[in-house]
Amino acid sequence: MPFDPATVKLGKLEKKQDPRTLRLADYLAALPSQLPKPRRTTSWARKTQHWPMLMNDAIGDCTIASTLHMQQTWRDNIGIHADYVVTDAQALEAYSRICGYDGTDATDFGGVEIDVLNAWRKDGIGGRKIDAFVSVDRQRHNLVKMALDWFGGIYIGIGLPESAQDQVGKVWDKTDGGVSGQPYSWGGHAVNIVGYNDKTLTCVTWGAKQRMTWAFWDYYVDEAYAVISRGDWMNEQGATPRGLNLDQLMSDLKLVTKI
Repeated sequence: MPFDPATVKLGKLEKKQDPRTLRLADYLAALPSQLPKPRRTTSWARKTQHWPMLMNDAIGDCTIASTLHMQQTWRDNIGIHADYVVTDAQALEAYSRICGYDGTDATDFGGVEIDVLNAWRKDGIGGRKIDAFVSVDRQRHNLVKMALDWFGGIYIGIGLPESAQDQVGKVWDKTDGGVSGQPYSWGGHAVNIVGYNDKTLTCVTWGAKQRMTWAFWDYYVDEAYAVISRGDWMNEQGATPRGLNLDQLMSDLKLVTKI
């Protein structure tokens, strides 16, 4: 482990409700029936050799770092934008612009995920914009798998327990009782999920992959979003690695939701 878990930074602030946020479950029934079923196991991290820290060991920019890690995942799997590299400078610029960080501890508050997502769609992060995002019902595991399998990851927020510090580099799992096992007893954290199987999900955080059990997911994850980015997750033939046509999907989404 290249760092002391007690010294890394968290930075996800309390979840904010936005009535405009679309829900994946609300429009799935209206989309084409030939959508692929989620695979039993998925990993979008196999082609990535290195995950940068993106300053999250020094400042609470996890809500930004995880968006850049998502963009890195998309690039590595699609094989386009080979010259696009996520950097500390990109993380710092977005953290300052979106979350108000001015380089001092007094403004190192962290960020609100829905604000980051809205800014990512409107103005971009790291020079790239997304097309849309939808919230995912965290307790419906099949929906979680669908979103992760189709869109190359999920952007989530976790109320980390203090007990998770001892599990960094191992497997985050739900612990029984005690203050150290309570949600947010360590703090709020944002990560991107890059894979799953029957027993665990895998996220990227602090420059490394970290597994968590589904029990941990159910108890500590309090927000999850699927992110649609045609420019990063669609090949020259107009399809994703799982065969989805994102242009058609966005067209269907607009018909269903009037966005």
